[in-house]
Amino acid sequence: MRLEDGQPRQVLKENTPVSDPAWSPDGETLAFAARFAQNGSSQIFVVNPDGSNLQMLTDGQSNNFHPTWSPDGERIAFIRDTSEFGRDIFAINVDGTNLTPLTFSDGVGTYDYPEWSPDGSRIAYHALVESFWEIFVMNADGSGQTQLTTGNRNAVSSIQPAWSPDSNQIAFASDPGENWDIYVMDADGNGLTAVTLDPYFSVLPDWSPDGQMIAYSSRRDDRLLQIYLISVDGSGEQQVTFSRVDSSQADWWQPLPSGGN
Repeated sequence: MRLEDGQPRQVLKENTPVSDPAWSPDGETLAFAARFAQNGSSQIFVVNPDGSNLQMLTDGQSNNFHPTWSPDGERIAFIRDTSEFGRDIFAINVDGTNLTPLTFSDGVGTYDYPEWSPDGSRIAYHALVESFWEIFVMNADGSGQTQLTTGNRNAVSSIQPAWSPDSNQIAFASDPGENWDIYVMDADGNGLTAVTLDPYFSVLPDWSPDGQMIAYSSRRDDRLLQIYLISVDGSGEQQVTFSRVDSSQADWWQPLPSGGN
C-alpha cells in the first residue's frame, strides 16, 4: 500500500494462508511464509511485487516462517519449528542453497523472530528465559549470543525486536502493565524509552527508512488490529489502515520514495 492514498494492492491471489511479508533491501522482491506445500507445512517463498516469479526456498515437514533479509540481499534468516528439535533460527541463500542453523535449541530452547541489523553484523531475536520472552542479539554467524532485556525479574516479556536504520537502536514490544506497548533501547540494552504508553494493545514495530517513525499494529477498543505510525519520540500518531480484517506486520519499502510505502 502507498501511504498517500492508503489503498492496498493484492500481490498473491492463491487461496492459502500467507504471513510475515518482508521487503528485500533493493525493494524488488518480497519474502513471506505460506502453506503452499502439499504436506501443509509452512515454507519460505520469494515473489516479485507484481506476483510474478514465485519461488519456494524451503521444503520438508518443518514449519518455516518469519523471513528477514540480510542487508546485502543475499541471505534470509528465518524460524524453523519442529516437534523433535524445537524452534530455531536458520539462514539460507536467496536461491535456496546453503541452509545453516544459527541457534541450537535441542528441543529445549525456543528462539524466535530474527531481525538482521542494517549493517549486516548482527541478528536480534527474542527467546524464552524462565518462562518469559527476552530480547537477544548475536553475530550474523550465530556466535556471541547476548541477552539485552531482563524483564523476567518483574514478570515482563519483551518481544519482536526491530533495528533502527543506523543499527544503533532496537524497537520492541513489551508488557510492563496490563497491555503491550512499543519501546526503544540502545543496541546494547541501555537507554530504554517508551514510545507508546496507552491502554491499547500495540505490537510489531518497524522503523521507517529515515529512522524518524515507527509503524506498528494496535487494537483499539476490542476492534480489529490496524497499522499505525508514530514518531520515535511518541508524537504524531496516525492510523494508516482501516481494514475490515486484522492488519499487521507492516514492513517499510526501502529506499523510501517520495510519499512512502
